Amino acid sequence: MSSVLALAAGATVGAGLFLVALGLRRAPRGPRPDRRGTHQVVGDRRVLQVAAATGVALVALLATGWPVGSLLAGGITLSLPSVFGGKAARAAEIARVEAIATWAGQLRDMLSGGSGLLETIEASAGVAPSPIRPQVERLALGMRRGRLVEALRAFADEVDDPMADLVVASLVVASTEQVGRLGELLGTLAARTSEQAALRMRIDKDRASVRTQVRGVVAVTLACIVGLTVSDRGLLAAYDSAEGQVVLAVIGACFLAGFALLARLARPPQLAGFSLAAPEPPSREPAS
Repeated sequence: MSSVLALAAGATVGAGLFLVALGLRRAPRGPRPDRRGTHQVVGDRRVLQVAAATGVALVALLATGWPVGSLLAGGITLSLPSVFGGKAARAAEIARVEAIATWAGQLRDMLSGGSGLLETIEASAGVAPSPIRPQVERLALGMRRGRLVEALRAFADEVDDPMADLVVASLVVASTEQVGRLGELLGTLAARTSEQAALRMRIDKDRASVRTQVRGVVAVTLACIVGLTVSDRGLLAAYDSAEGQVVLAVIGACFLAGFALLARLARPPQLAGFSLAAPEPPSREPAS
């Protein structure tokens, strides 16, 4: 009965911390193209994960009295989103690649109509696909300030995709070197980017069974740990001593490393991008 009461008390504390974290979050006042928006969302999610991990750690400490066990429980809670989550992030990545392909095709069509590069990019801001429209709008705003190359580099950094780097590299070269047949090059990049999106979708489907197996292994392992802790503490009495806590730390570290490897196995490989080198200032020869 004392274990049940301790479990209920810990759950109450954890729920309270979770609600406090939710209350500290500032509700969005409307869509606003802010470069820090993505980082803010990631920060909010991290706060919620830390709050949930703290609550679970308190539950484990009250239920078992093991300091090491509470730390391991919190660490496992922090690692669970990487194992059971990620679907929305993968879908957003594929949608972003498709949006890059669509935007490159839009630029090609507008350039074929006789528009200049600056006018084409500015006109595409209002019709760009929604996954990258805020970034394209900021690109157009930077162009109006007379900083085309810097705005293109900022756009590539913000979108953070290898295919966007290729499109931006073509636009940078065209803006500085006046390269012809830019529309044809953009059309080729649009086709290759569409193929890349289809390839990523196939890879994601192929790894679905791997992710299911990984989640099953993690779920069964956690169910066994919780079941032993709640139903039969006698089997775990050896961990009540200081030596037992050291052994538990080693076993828990092995479990966490295994969870990390399983999560890495379920994730598709990330394509490496490249950085656009800044143009070198023209050298001045000394006057003779």
